[in-house]
Amino acid sequence: MGYVEGRNLKIEWRSAGGDLTRLPYLAHELVRLPVDVIMTPLPGIEPAMAATTTIPIVMLSSADPVKRGLVKSVAQQVTSLAWRSCSILVWWQSSSRF
Repeated sequence: MGYVEGRNLKIEWRSAGGDLTRLPYLAHELVRLPVDVIMTPLPGIEPAMAATTTIPIVMLSSADPVKRGLVKSVAQQVTSLAWRSCSILVWWQSSSRF
């Protein structure tokens, strides 16, 4: 895609350091920056979804977002949640900024 960190890509890394109670704060911090996309493993999904409805969120997990209750259907694109499993994006919001 031609992205080079430091040239045309900036990655804002955040870690809860094992303290999952920090996840909502970290999600709100990223939203305030603002960032173009949030990528997070499963524990960070709900805090990220609570922090924003406009920034696309990529779920880095093999968990099924429907079975986890995060979305009603992968066919019904009503949230900013995307699901990435095994390096393949299998669902994406059609109105995302990419």
